[in-house]
Amino acid sequence: MTSMTLDPPLTNPLPPGSELVAGVDTHKNTHHVAILDLVGRPVADREFRADGRGYAQIVAFLHAHGDVASHAR
Repeated sequence: MTSMTLDPPLTNPLPPGSELVAGVDTHKNTHHVAILDLVGRPVADREFRADGRGYAQIVAFLHAHGDVASHAR
C-alpha cells in the first residue's frame, strides 16, 4: 500500500448560511472532493481514501463547511 499525503485544504471564508455545491471525482483508491460557492469560487478541496473511513471523512468534511445544496444539476 502506498502512503498518501494530503494537501492543506483551500479556504475561502464565507458568511454563515452560504449555500455551497460539492463535486466528487471518484477513483479506485481515492475520491477527490471539491466544495465551491454558488458562483464557482473554490471553498475547500481534499482527497480521501475510497474505503469506509474515507467515506465517513467525506461526510464530515462536507458538514464542516456548511450546507451543501441538495439539488442535482
